Amino acid sequence: MAPELRFVGSGQQNRLRRATPVSASRSADLRLSRSAAKPPIRLDTIDWQRMAEPQHDQYDTRVTLAVATASGSPLRPWPYVRPSSDGRPILVGTGIAIRPLEPWESVPQRFAPAPPDHPNLLKAIGLLLRWPAAYAQFLTLFDSVYPCAGQQIPAGMRGMAGGSRSYSDERRFGALYVTVDSAIGCAHGLVRELAHQKLRALGVSLGPAWRLVTNDPAERFPSPIRLGAARPMTVLLHTFYALLYLIELDLQILEAEADPVVRDHILRILQRNVVRMEAGFRTVARHIRTDHAGAQFICSFFSWAHSAIDRAHDALFGDGYETRTGMSGMTRLLDMSA
Repeated sequence: MAPELRFVGSGQQNRLRRATPVSASRSADLRLSRSAAKPPIRLDTIDWQRMAEPQHDQYDTRVTLAVATASGSPLRPWPYVRPSSDGRPILVGTGIAIRPLEPWESVPQRFAPAPPDHPNLLKAIGLLLRWPAAYAQFLTLFDSVYPCAGQQIPAGMRGMAGGSRSYSDERRFGALYVTVDSAIGCAHGLVRELAHQKLRALGVSLGPAWRLVTNDPAERFPSPIRLGAARPMTVLLHTFYALLYLIELDLQILEAEADPVVRDHILRILQRNVVRMEAGFRTVARHIRTDHAGAQFICSFFSWAHSAIDRAHDALFGDGYETRTGMSGMTRLLDMSA
C-alpha cells in the first residue's frame, strides 16, 4: 500500500543538534545510530567494491550516512544533522517531511510550488518501492522533499513519463526538489537526486573531488548528453551514475508492470538511456583517474552497469525494441578498460 500523508505534532519532532565543522578528509570513526551489534564504520576499512550499487543489506547506505554525519565537504563544511519536520506533513513510516517551495529558496527558476499532497508524489514513492534497496536508501539519505511543478515542462508533456525535473544542492544534504507533473517522472527525479547526493557525500562534487576521482578539475571531456559541451570528469561521473540509477529503477518497474501504456513509456526512456550510457562510458573508461578507493568503486560501477545494460537490452528486445548490434557497447567497453 502506498504511503500516506499526515501531519506530525511538535511533540514528535526531533531536535536539531549543534555540530562542529569537520574536515572532509577526516579518517576518524564514522559512527551511525544503529544497533550495538554493528560496529562503527571506519573510512580506511570501507569495502568500496560494495559502494556503487545499492545493497540489499544497506551497507552502502550506512557508509554514506556515516560519512555525511561525521564530516563535511567543500560546499557543506558542517556534518549532516537530520532536521526536525517542523510540523510539516510527512510520509507515514518514513520521517521525510514534505515542505512547500518558499520564495526565498535558492532553486532554479524552472520550479514552481506544487501542493504537498499531490497524488503523483505518493504514486512515485509506490514506484520506488519496486526497487527495495533504493527505497530504503531514499528513506535514509533524504529528510525533506519539496514538490514542484515544472515551469519549463511543455504543457503537452505534463503527465507523461518524459516530463521531469529535479534538483538537490550539496550545501543542503537531505533536501530534494522534484516535479510532480508525472508520477513516473517524479520517481525518476527521486533516484536521480539520490545518486547525486550519495556521490557527493562519498567525495565527488560536481566540481572538485576530494576522494575517488583524481582528474584535474580544469580538464574537460565531451558529453554525449549535451552535444558540443565539454565537462569535468566529476560532472560526467555524476551524469552516468545518476543515469544508471534511472536504468535500474526502470528495469525494476518493468518487472511488475502490466499496463501496456506505462510499459511503452518506460521502454522508450530505457532505450534512450541505454544509448547514452554506452556512449558516455567510453569517455569515462578512457579518461577517468582515481585513487585506490576510487579504482574499486569504479570497477564495481562498471560491473553494475554491464549487468544493467545487458538486462535492459533483454527487456527492450522482449518488447520489440532492438538496440543491441553484435557485442554490446558495454561489453566492448569493459574489454577495453580491463
